[in-house]
Amino acid sequence: MAEQLVLAIDQGTSATKCLLVDAAGAVVREASAPVPIRYPRPGWVEQDAGEILDSVLAAAAQCLDGVPRGAVRAVGFSTQRESAVVWDRHTGLPAGPVLGWQDQRAVGICEDLRAKGNAAAVRAISGLPLDPMFSAAKLRWLLDPSSGPDGGGGRGDGGRGDAWIAAASGRGDLPGRGRLAVGTVDSWLLFALTGSHQIEVGNASRTQLLDVRAGRWSDELLDLFGIPSSVLPEITPSSGELGTIGQRGGALAGLPVTAVLGDSHAALYAHGAGDGDVKATYGTGSSVMRLGEVDGDAVCLTVAWNDKLAAEGNIRSSGATVAWLAAFLGTTPEQIAKMALSAASDGVHLVPAFGVWPHPGGTTPRSA
Repeated sequence: MAEQLVLAIDQGTSATKCLLVDAAGAVVREASAPVPIRYPRPGWVEQDAGEILDSVLAAAAQCLDGVPRGAVRAVGFSTQRESAVVWDRHTGLPAGPVLGWQDQRAVGICEDLRAKGNAAAVRAISGLPLDPMFSAAKLRWLLDPSSGPDGGGGRGDGGRGDAWIAAASGRGDLPGRGRLAVGTVDSWLLFALTGSHQIEVGNASRTQLLDVRAGRWSDELLDLFGIPSSVLPEITPSSGELGTIGQRGGALAGLPVTAVLGDSHAALYAHGAGDGDVKATYGTGSSVMRLGEVDGDAVCLTVAWNDKLAAEGNIRSSGATVAWLAAFLGTTPEQIAKMALSAASDGVHLVPAFGVWPHPGGTTPRSA
């Protein structure tokens, strides 16, 4: 097996996939491990941070089995975006569920901010419409579940209570003050594997807490969403020396992490898109993205990587719609794909508004 290998790890919504790539760009090995998704209530989408980490370790171990130590020079990550994670920085253990990017439980927080006239300011600073898809409202709910419409039942915090959460996030005086850390999935994985609390700038731009043009956390947005700066990770570039994986990483131990991107951003980069080029990716949801800004508020403004801005439109349910349709018809997604090659719609259109009806100004709850 050739030396100078790079391990690419794609941590997605439903699975973690690993590719071992040689210096010529050829895929030498590949492996994957599933990640469970839970739907405890309508509009709620949860995962377990420990299970996400376990899927990364399992897929990596399978991909690296039998590969000589020293053959792999670096690890790069692409990750699902917007999903919100909270953990105890002292124990390294999750302090609640991962709220998936599709999760809508924080819609009330967004509607409250909108009613107070804050939507325009949020959009101007973050480049994103006020919407519970992005991490900010989810993080507010995780840190202060009483801000939700039902007091946050089902948080999964081990019964510690809201006072402990407030103290641990730096907003109270109880023992444990300052213990909580928050982030997106890339931030959680980097902390769990390297011990460093950091977030890649493109992923940070999808939290709705970043000043998208300045590339730093916005004090105004932190204040609006009630997020203490003490719980946030350090913002880092998309590539460089991002940490060395420790013993918790199993087969990954000792390897340097040299690149991190959000999954849609990684696809844009991998396609070699230049100014004016547009890429569309299809997964659980879909992303249509191009480098540069566009006029108006029809699409989001985000950080593609490092200091490069991009315009993006999002479709919340694409592959997920196929899976739903397959279950509805009692078949498989593969069979649905085959049927689609020959079937005619006869004027029937399926609008995948599963839980919400998205529009440029935000989302309005709808039933599918």
